[in-house]
Amino acid sequence: MNLIKFTGEVVFIINGGGMNIRFFQIFLAIALSAECSAGDFRCGEPIPVEKYGQIGSGGLINNAVGTLDSDGKKLLLCYSSGCMMNKNIFHSYLEIGRAEDGAPLFKKSARFDSPECGFNNRTRIFKSRDGNTYAFFATPQGLLRAKVDSISGKFSFFGKLLKCGQFCAIVENPDGSYYIYTSAKTVLKEPEKKEVHPWNGQRYVPFDGSLIWRKGEYRSYLQVQKLDSIDSENLSEPKRATTSTSEVISYTCGDSYSDSSGTVHMFVGTREGVITYYNVKGGGMLSPVKLCKVGDVALRAPWVDNSPVVMLRGGNPDLYAGGEGGIYYYGFDRWMPDGTPVFKRDLRAREVNTRLFFGSLPVVEAVDWDGDGLTDIVIGNSQGQVGWAKNVGSPGNPKFLEPDLFLKNGEEFMEKGGYLNLQGPEEAQWGYVGPAAFDWDEDGILDLLTGDNSSHFGVYFNLAGKGGANFAERKMLYCNGLEIHGTWRQRPGIARMQNGKIAYVILDWDDQVRLYWRMDKLNLVDAGKLRLVDGSPITATGTQNGECGRIKFDLADVDGDGKTDILMGTIGCNSVPNLSAGIPRNLAGSMMAASVLWLRNVGSEDNPIFEYPRLMMLKTSLEGDSCGESVPTKFGWHSCSVSKADFGGDLQGLLVGMEDGNIYFYKFSQIDWRDFNSLERKKAKNKKNG
Repeated sequence: MNLIKFTGEVVFIINGGGMNIRFFQIFLAIALSAECSAGDFRCGEPIPVEKYGQIGSGGLINNAVGTLDSDGKKLLLCYSSGCMMNKNIFHSYLEIGRAEDGAPLFKKSARFDSPECGFNNRTRIFKSRDGNTYAFFATPQGLLRAKVDSISGKFSFFGKLLKCGQFCAIVENPDGSYYIYTSAKTVLKEPEKKEVHPWNGQRYVPFDGSLIWRKGEYRSYLQVQKLDSIDSENLSEPKRATTSTSEVISYTCGDSYSDSSGTVHMFVGTREGVITYYNVKGGGMLSPVKLCKVGDVALRAPWVDNSPVVMLRGGNPDLYAGGEGGIYYYGFDRWMPDGTPVFKRDLRAREVNTRLFFGSLPVVEAVDWDGDGLTDIVIGNSQGQVGWAKNVGSPGNPKFLEPDLFLKNGEEFMEKGGYLNLQGPEEAQWGYVGPAAFDWDEDGILDLLTGDNSSHFGVYFNLAGKGGANFAERKMLYCNGLEIHGTWRQRPGIARMQNGKIAYVILDWDDQVRLYWRMDKLNLVDAGKLRLVDGSPITATGTQNGECGRIKFDLADVDGDGKTDILMGTIGCNSVPNLSAGIPRNLAGSMMAASVLWLRNVGSEDNPIFEYPRLMMLKTSLEGDSCGESVPTKFGWHSCSVSKADFGGDLQGLLVGMEDGNIYFYKFSQIDWRDFNSLERKKAKNKKNG
């Protein structure tokens, strides 16, 4: 374990959550790198970025969890890379300057682990008035406290679990006592009694016939409890601290500071992206809520579950906030006459010598976006953004710049699920945009075709010309006068077949693979469900509810036989091609994880028919060594994406995006496609939920 020193420096602590299954990459690192190496580019390792890139990755959620005061000249930044092997894993960063856009620029310093794995986005680390550094970890059993050694970086846990609610913030008082703030809920509308089925069950019906959410409506407020001292077990009963019981929809975590007058300021994040501001009064009571602003509008961060921390510069509060994505920076601008804090626009906090990153759950496509002969990478993310990483290397030696955000009518490209997404209003901030780059209107300029969190399938026509990245508003695609509809969180598969036709493939309303042919730029012709060699349809999961959809398609000739195959990036619960025996859902042991599947076309371009799926596995031996075994690829749980890629030279293979934001490349020579019938699957059949 690396050690970290806190002495004499300001510390930001950033925490990340989510399941990351990467042990196979540790096992394969030497072999894969030995076979594929071009400068800093290594097969099977996260793709690096030139110069600098956004801080993030290592966890599905990356949250700021605290600061340590200092002389303000240096900044040490830490974030947890998520719960791996039942540990929080932190990384520290030292501020070294500013990027061209004014965002803080960091250098990675060290890594250290905590033996506890709590609710990762509900952790606070701070330096107390007694000069010691403490950590508060929220767990399902209660609130854990630990002292952080300033020399070794080790966590020493002490005291009994504090039985409190959903932890949000902590304030240290001059007398050594603490106010602990937790979130509580108010029921505005009771859920209908018949709505008791799980989100992934067959009988789950979240909206009524008027498209009104049936699972109830809630608001949150803050409660306060007093802790006599850092090591005390005397925690007072909770009492409401806010002026109302209906402040926001859902709180996350926050931070506080005292100014020169002794006024305590507190910032608390929300699941929906707004950041609230309070003054702490006597007894821990809070002033009426104000929403932080950027310019003349409320600050609404572009990601889910943001948790701000404060960094004082010149006595003013700059904010760092993360969530399901990377770390963003809000520089303080001014106070409004009514006491509302105003911040400058969000900037991505950067680090040098890092990997390519564009938020969590990246949906990747290898394509020459700007027509310079080099393969670039287009990326969508769970935030609803789309961007591209330009390749500035050479054939066989790719190098990528930090991704640039695509624009829509000159504004940042952003698509959110909103109210009418499958899992309801509390997930309105998710976008899950799955972009496919294709010249859809056949004008010689690449457009974008997308699926998203609300099961919309449309096209964005490029307004900026070749290599440009400014798009018109989305136009929906139609078949027989009706908008195309299917399951959620997909990336459509699009390809010009050898017969000259343009194929468009998605999961339909039955969660089965369906083929359309392009008629014109807004209309498709239904060619029916695609089928296997035994005549059965190709099903993704078949539950029809929260587990449905989620496939990221790529249509490509994988084996060079002149026929267009199907590549799929899955979630761990997908079950291709059927619910009872499909993969990866029914794989034995620990192999159930987000995976890449290949379905080989053994029919024709006019009438494609597919073999059973083959699972992407990786060879553990070098080329020509027959002694090694193949191991399964495990790309997290929530999702992975795949695209056939040709980076020149001998770099032909697959580009894969993992849920934690890392993007990998694997040469075809390193891949072992394991036949469906040779895979060990669970003995018992899946039972339908509901």
